[in-house]
Amino acid sequence: HDDLAKPHGRGTEVRTLIWDGAGWSDPMNLTDDQQPDVAPVAAFDGRGHGLVVWERSKLTADAPPTLNRDFVRSLEIAASVWDGEHWSEPAMLTDNELMDHALQLATGADGAVMALWRTNDGEDILGNADHPLTLTYAIWDGENWSEPAAALTGLQSVINAALAMRSATQAALVYAQDMDGDLTTADDAELFYSLYDGAAWSEPQRLTDDAVSDGVPALAYDAAGALHLVWLRDGDLVWLHDSWNAADARVVRAQSTAAGFLGFTLNRAANGNLALVWQSMGPEGADLTYSIYDATADDWSADLALMSDASVEASHSPAFGGDGTLYLAYQKVATDFVTRTIEIEPGQPFTVTNVPQPGQADLVFLEHTVAQDLTLDDFSVSPANPAPGQPITLTAVLRNAGDLMAAAPQVTFYDGDAPIAAQTLPDLSAGYTTTVQATWTLPLDPTPHILRAVADPEGQVAESDETNNELTLQTTLPDLAVDLVTTVYETNWLTFTTRLVNQGALDITEPFSVTLRANDPVTGTIVGLDVISDTVAAGQAITATHLYPAAMVRMEWADSLWVVVDDGDRVAEADEGNNTSVVRPDILPDLSISDADIHTERPQLGGLYMGEPFTITIHNSGYFTATDVLVEVREGEEITGTLLYQETLPLVAPGATGTVTMSLTESAPLLVMLDPENSITELDESNNLATGEAVIVAAGPYRYYLPMLSVRGQIGR
Repeated sequence: HDDLAKPHGRGTEVRTLIWDGAGWSDPMNLTDDQQPDVAPVAAFDGRGHGLVVWERSKLTADAPPTLNRDFVRSLEIAASVWDGEHWSEPAMLTDNELMDHALQLATGADGAVMALWRTNDGEDILGNADHPLTLTYAIWDGENWSEPAAALTGLQSVINAALAMRSATQAALVYAQDMDGDLTTADDAELFYSLYDGAAWSEPQRLTDDAVSDGVPALAYDAAGALHLVWLRDGDLVWLHDSWNAADARVVRAQSTAAGFLGFTLNRAANGNLALVWQSMGPEGADLTYSIYDATADDWSADLALMSDASVEASHSPAFGGDGTLYLAYQKVATDFVTRTIEIEPGQPFTVTNVPQPGQADLVFLEHTVAQDLTLDDFSVSPANPAPGQPITLTAVLRNAGDLMAAAPQVTFYDGDAPIAAQTLPDLSAGYTTTVQATWTLPLDPTPHILRAVADPEGQVAESDETNNELTLQTTLPDLAVDLVTTVYETNWLTFTTRLVNQGALDITEPFSVTLRANDPVTGTIVGLDVISDTVAAGQAITATHLYPAAMVRMEWADSLWVVVDDGDRVAEADEGNNTSVVRPDILPDLSISDADIHTERPQLGGLYMGEPFTITIHNSGYFTATDVLVEVREGEEITGTLLYQETLPLVAPGATGTVTMSLTESAPLLVMLDPENSITELDESNNLATGEAVIVAAGPYRYYLPMLSVRGQIGR
């Protein structure tokens, strides 16, 4: 904890919180002064004591806390002990003029705890011939810390080291050394090991001797006293079990040097299980991932995610409880998405949205029960909706969603409660899946079937979740599907005609509805309803019709109109996802004209006088105003005929008409064209032509002869 009220560089203090199995205590200060305290590590000894050791600077009050040789040589090792109620006053394990740093703690099964750290003069923290590195250790015996002693001396170019302890008389350490002292040549990093027998450490022995990089070791003893070593070898994470022969190493995780595998730790449980935990890059960002070594099955799990979110999880510190539960404390940094404006050039700002930046950082505690858990990821039948009497294949995907190997897992398929087939599968490692199949012929009776796939049907596996072992599907069903929706635009109505098909395996004998909904297929207002009461046989197609007022289209009352078949889901179907179709009404004009709209008739004259005006009527039967409507009148019946007249109408409103007036000096066949250049988008472009005949007659006076009628209504008798 950095106390900002204290001078810069002198406010770092060690705080602790104690977990009692139900909750956390309030923070307690182990230090509260102006001496820099950093890099604490903690462990329990199994005898009720909590141990914290850390690096503490003994700088004098007048010395600035600057990262230089004087400061690093002021670093000593301090320790405090929790007795179940209180923390002891900090005790100094070292008091020298050397740099003591890079602490590690390892706990033995007998309650002994060993601390290991690096000691040198601060000139070269890795060590070299003139300034060698010493690995120093001290042992907690349940009451006191031993005097620090040198484990290994004269070390050079030590990149990293790992420590494991089984008891006060058995421990091991492994370190990685750059053989030429040049860190830019990574392929010459090799591993060395040393063993502790309760009295002294053995001379280092070389473990690897190859032409690839070997580094980042991690060590742990299991319950039987066997040693487990993992390290990165040429980018692969490899594992050596109870052996000091590097040729026995097995690849646990290939290609582990990418950004998706950062800062891994290795921890052991009392039952011999091991846990690797690291920071990985998941779909949402940086998360914590783990892998469990199942000691009973001698098997490593796949990569398993502890979380998946946009926050950044890092600085993890895992530990196993006595019951095998995995606990983690880690830092969780929220990711805030902000808007940034940058100036590309003077006077040219550029705004970027959703720029991620670190937000609030919290200390988080996670408890994970290491257990078995079988689940089914998928269950399907082929063909998907079989007919009675048809052979089928049932396929299920079994996943081991737990942390431990599933030995000989079982999966059984059922028709209702009647078993169809049972299979015992090969052992399945945690995090992996396997596919299981069975064939079966459906009975001939025309009834639906409820098929089930069940993992661990006899309940032989104690699982963390017993509710996720079964998947169910219903098959041999009818299946209504929208095949085609056609629309016809008329002056007063928009007519929807829906062709629907029962493409399922069974007849539909119960009534169902076909509705027309506005804007949404579920919550939209019902504006049309057609109830189908007749039986719809398998394979049969029928139609349903709905009328929608044209006035509503003109008002743009609905952006979309949905045809919904079996609205309310009264019919159990093989596929409920093919019951809807959407139509978005075109809010467009529709210019139209017919032969009857060319008004050249004067029956009593047999034609028109020369120069006598006549009218042509233009209709807009669409739903939107047409503007700048060009009307052309040509001679003949071809669009290439001589242009006799043209006029542009400013607008024709929906449902309204417009007229043009013209005259001729001689008779002619007429072709009237609306919007001849197709500059107006319309509902229907096929009704924009009409033909007529203009007959010009000579001017009067005319003499008309009328028939004579007798009183009796008979002609001239």
